[in-house]
Amino acid sequence: MAVNWKENYQRYKNLFWKNYEYYRKREDIRNYVELILNLVAISVFSLFAIKPTVITIIDLNKQIKAKEETIQKMNTKIKNLQQAQNLIDQERSSIDLLDKAIPKEPQAEEFIHSLGGIATLNNLTIKNIGTKSITILGTSQEVSKSNLNLPEGTNMVTFSASFIGKFTDLDEFIKKLENFLRPVDFKQLSINKPQEKEGEKTEDLNLGITIDAPYYQLIKTQSQPKTANQSQTKKEEVIPEK
Repeated sequence: MAVNWKENYQRYKNLFWKNYEYYRKREDIRNYVELILNLVAISVFSLFAIKPTVITIIDLNKQIKAKEETIQKMNTKIKNLQQAQNLIDQERSSIDLLDKAIPKEPQAEEFIHSLGGIATLNNLTIKNIGTKSITILGTSQEVSKSNLNLPEGTNMVTFSASFIGKFTDLDEFIKKLENFLRPVDFKQLSINKPQEKEGEKTEDLNLGITIDAPYYQLIKTQSQPKTANQSQTKKEEVIPEK
């Protein structure tokens, strides 16, 4: 086996030297081989040199495409906001009317004055008008159930009042209150005859009502701690009997 190895080695050695001598004598072949080797070397080194640049260009193209998509989305949002603003401007009168009907605060004092004004126009004597507790900060823990078809999250403020007047005037007062700009939900309504003094007769009746009026409450979360208890105050205005 050792002899075969030596014979093969000798044969390959002779073949190599024969080709080498042939390579040295032929200048054209030598130039051709050197050119091929140079091209291979340039290709290999160029691959390692260009690869980072190609990767960077691909990443930049991806970033440009993502930013273009973001710009397109932002333009769409801006267009939608402009359309929404135009719609708000067109419906401004209706929005203002809605803000008056369902204000963003209880506005108990304004409602009491309006209630007193309607009673006065209908020749009623006001005994008293007042409110129950009103939530100043936070969300009311006790939410009154209302029969009114109102948006979710609407709060209610409860008013109680009593009046004296003739039945026709009381009836007209209740009708006007039902058609009042700010919607009301009657929780309790009672009519009774006052106790007559001896020798006196009167057609006047006592009217007692308890009603709920809706409002949206603006919550200032920045100044309100998460664990803070809700602060309530009782506001009541009494109009003396005329």
